[in-house]
Order: sequence, then C-alpha cells, then structure tokens
Amino acid sequence: MKEELRIQILLLIGRVYYIRGDLETSLTIYLLSYQFAISNNNTSLAVKTIHRIAMIECCKGLYPESKNTFLKIAELETLITPKRKSFAYYRIAKCCFALDELDESIDYLQKSISIKESYNDKRGIMYAYKLMANVYFKRHEFVDAIFYIEQAQNIAKELGLAKEVVAVNLTLVKNIMKYEINYKEINIEELLYDCLCIASNEKLLFRIDTIVRLSEGTYTDLHNESKKQYELTKQFLERSVLEQCDIYSKYLSKHIKNLFERLHNNNKAITSTLLIEAGIITSELKNLRINVD
Repeated sequence: MKEELRIQILLLIGRVYYIRGDLETSLTIYLLSYQFAISNNNTSLAVKTIHRIAMIECCKGLYPESKNTFLKIAELETLITPKRKSFAYYRIAKCCFALDELDESIDYLQKSISIKESYNDKRGIMYAYKLMANVYFKRHEFVDAIFYIEQAQNIAKELGLAKEVVAVNLTLVKNIMKYEINYKEINIEELLYDCLCIASNEKLLFRIDTIVRLSEGTYTDLHNESKKQYELTKQFLERSVLEQCDIYSKYLSKHIKNLFERLHNNNKAITSTLLIEAGIITSELKNLRINVD
C-alpha cells in the first residue's frame, strides 16, 4: 500500500474514534499517522495530523495551546488547501469561544464560512452555524442564536446527517435549559429520547453523557435510561480500546509513545513540539529572515 494512502486511511479511522469520544484510541492512531508522514517526508499530511491532534488538545481543555497551533496552521499558505484553512479558522473560533473571546470567535467563524461557501461545503457551514449559535447564546443574544441553530438544523436534516442532527439538537436543548429560554417549538424530553436512540446506535459516548447531564433532576426515566446506555457504550468502547490500541501501539516509536503519554495521561500540549519537529515553524522563521533582509 502506498504510504500516503495508508496515512489517509489511518486518519479516517482515527476520526471515527474521535467522533465516538474515544480520545485514547484516536490519539494513538493520529500519532501513528504523524510518525508515518514524517518518516516519508510528507509535510502536508504531517500538518493534517497535527491539526487532528490539536483538536484532541482542545477536547482536553488546552485551549490556548490548541488555538496557537491552529493559528500557525492557518498561516501555512503553501502547505494547506483553502478547505484546511477553513477548518483551522473554525477550530480557532472554537478555542476563542471556550476562552470567552466571543468577538474574536465570530470573526474567525465568518472567515471560515466565507471559504466554505466558496466551494459549497454545507456540512462545514452547518458546524459553523452551530458554533455561531453557541456564541450568541453566551452573549445572551437569543434571537440571533435561535436563527443560527435553526439554520444548522435545516442543513443537517437536508443532508440526512443523523449524528449531526443529534449534535445540533443537543446544543439547542443545552442552551434552552441553561438560559431558561421560552422556546415552544420543541418537546425537550421527546427530542432527548430521539437523540439518545441515535447516539446509542452510533456509540457516541460523548453525546450520551451530555444527555445524562441534561436529563438529571428533570426527566427521571430518560436519565436512568441514558445512564444505562452510557455504561453499555463505555464498556463496548473500552473493550475496543484494548484491542485497537494494542494493534496500533506496537508500531509507535519510543519517542511517539512518550508524546502520547505527555498528552493523554499528563494533559500537556504536544502540537507545538510536533510543528517544530516537522520543520514547519523553523521554515517560517527562515522565510521571515529572508523577507527582512
């Protein structure tokens, strides 16, 4: 198998585990992808894997570090496609949202949407709208927030994306409950049951956990059922983790295993190190010196 194809397949597999909320297996596979990309001098795919690992850093709450990595990636004009840049802008906006930099989050979302509209990436636009809704909810600008969440719902339904429908609907419910918004268009309990059914079938542990938290103290039967599904899904994924991590970990170098340990167990960012190792930051500095001279 050609190495580039091998790396692309690994990235797809890692993405599946990331969506399910299995960050351990996802990180293992992404680091293996990075290892193969570096050993084959494929800087473009190395950047793609670093992007994915920065997403995991964001999930672990390392927002400033993750944001800095995405800012670096967005500057790499010759190494990334416009699509990759739009993804980076979206992730920067997500970090800004978590850091309460709401105006900056909107700015980067608008940049991301502008690029995505240029090649009609409806799925990407849907995610941007969902995050834009979160920003406006946080700003207590509920009319704008509802507008964007409904736009995201319409796209998810139009494209028939069940997992995305769950993500958007849970965003709506979470904010309605948090800010005590009077929104008569939905039956919250019924909507959460629908989300639980899809999330359980798709083994979306993170989404099931969200339903557990949203139903606590309000919808007793739903809460008990979601807790049951959470434990069943967690057990399933844990068995899968042991099998999958054993398969992929044996190919990791000692250095890459140390990086895994640093991020997964010690919760320390690694993407700045990866950017330096890949020669990306160094090459930028060289270009800067040439321009100054």
